[in-house]
Amino acid sequence: MEKETRQIKKIVSELLSKMTFESEISVKTDGSVFYVNIETEEPSFLIGKGGETLKALEYLLRQMINKKAGELLYTVVDVAEYRAKKKNIIIQIAERYIESAKKTGRAQVLPIMNSFERHIVHSLISEEKGLESESIGEEPNRRVVIRKVGEKVGAKK
Repeated sequence: MEKETRQIKKIVSELLSKMTFESEISVKTDGSVFYVNIETEEPSFLIGKGGETLKALEYLLRQMINKKAGELLYTVVDVAEYRAKKKNIIIQIAERYIESAKKTGRAQVLPIMNSFERHIVHSLISEEKGLESESIGEEPNRRVVIRKVGEKVGAKK
């Protein structure tokens, strides 16, 4: 794993250097996933609106890393811990909607979310007894609905 960690750090560093970004790069692994965090003075340029640039950067880096390694190395890229902070915000939002669904017994429709955000909500709901979740709508306007198990969206009581 140490060899792969050094290789990933080198690839990320070279790409960012070509993009003229000065950065500090850290790579950690849990044995199956490599977590790359990039710290830079201008993180918003690498994150982009709603994390779209970060998503593209991650895709590009995954392709480069896997080609160089000659094997699939699952890599998650973050900039200035944007995803970690975003995850905490999504959890707080979801918890409010979960409480509302429990108190009122009615389905709760969350705001429009990207796939990363929806995944966080679905993971939270999977731990809640008596509640289930479903994504509805078409990209880029998909939302999560939280409801009692077996309840249909829009169902009357």
